[in-house]
Amino acid sequence: MIYNEPIDREDAVAKASASMVFAGILFAACLAPVLSSCGAAARASRVETQAIGARIRADFAAVRAAEDALVASIESVYADSSLELSVDGMDVAAGGEFAVFEGGKYYYKTARTGCCYYCSPRGPVTDAMRREIRTMGYCEGALQKAWNSLPPYLSIVFYGIHEPTTIGMLYPWDDVVSVLPPGLCLMAFDWYRRGYTSKGSGLWSAQPFADLTNGWTMDLSKSVRAFGATKGAAVIGVRIMKAGELYLGKAATPILLLASDSTLMGASPSARAAFGLAPLEDAALVKQMSANIFVPANQRLNHESRPDGIRSLAARVLAGESGFSQGIAGAEWRVESVRISEIGFYLVGLGKIKNSGDMRSSLAPL
Repeated sequence: MIYNEPIDREDAVAKASASMVFAGILFAACLAPVLSSCGAAARASRVETQAIGARIRADFAAVRAAEDALVASIESVYADSSLELSVDGMDVAAGGEFAVFEGGKYYYKTARTGCCYYCSPRGPVTDAMRREIRTMGYCEGALQKAWNSLPPYLSIVFYGIHEPTTIGMLYPWDDVVSVLPPGLCLMAFDWYRRGYTSKGSGLWSAQPFADLTNGWTMDLSKSVRAFGATKGAAVIGVRIMKAGELYLGKAATPILLLASDSTLMGASPSARAAFGLAPLEDAALVKQMSANIFVPANQRLNHESRPDGIRSLAARVLAGESGFSQGIAGAEWRVESVRISEIGFYLVGLGKIKNSGDMRSSLAPL
């Protein structure tokens, strides 16, 4: 007969417990590199997003400071009663002349340096118009100084008035007469009218808009005062797509630049690859650019045509959330959002924390 030996229950429990502890240690050892890698990815994303966000904030604060300095400099010209404003021989002295082009009368600056001018009176050229052009000539240096002090994605620096006739001055030099019809009134344009009617601080355009020569653009416009009244408006334009390329082109982590309505204005190389997203392209929207209209609705990340994860991400960012997790493209991502309050944009960094189907349900706090 074969007899079973008595079972020592305490010994069995101890052996089972030891096996479970060993298995747990082995599982943790295998999982630790994965957890560490995901945690590191999220931390790297957060650090890079915050650093780029700080740079963008500083650069756009510099644009506003340059705009304020530009306006102050122009106003000081009008306050200087010692300037020579004689209209005798004005065309020669100012380096330009009035001439007829395509049925309209324009003021031409013959020296193709510094600023270019647009002045196309609808009636006879008067001495008052000539004096205004002479006065603007003293403001050229201020426009050039503003341009030279700012990041390399500006489109234009502009100053203009609309009384006694439209006179606009633009830097850098560009033959604007060749693309603008005669007899324009600047009050027809939002970028001028917004600044002219502003009170105190300059105002940014609400959304990016299409410019045929500079692509997708935003601008800061502020009123210029002289003799106790509003005289005109100074405008600094920014090629916002170029800015997105400059900030995100060499980013190592997935980062998005969103306009205030969630339009994608920039994406780092890894963000493009991970999510299949491409920023708004200038070349693909020539019709909108030539019509000078705002960005089409289907370019927004919260548009109904976008995948659920992308729409949810956009909605949460626009609601002011940051530091949350979001499922996108079969993975879980840690989202860091930095608001660029100067222009109402959002910088959104994403660090992967979990792949679809992973055997873990949570991570230690980052």
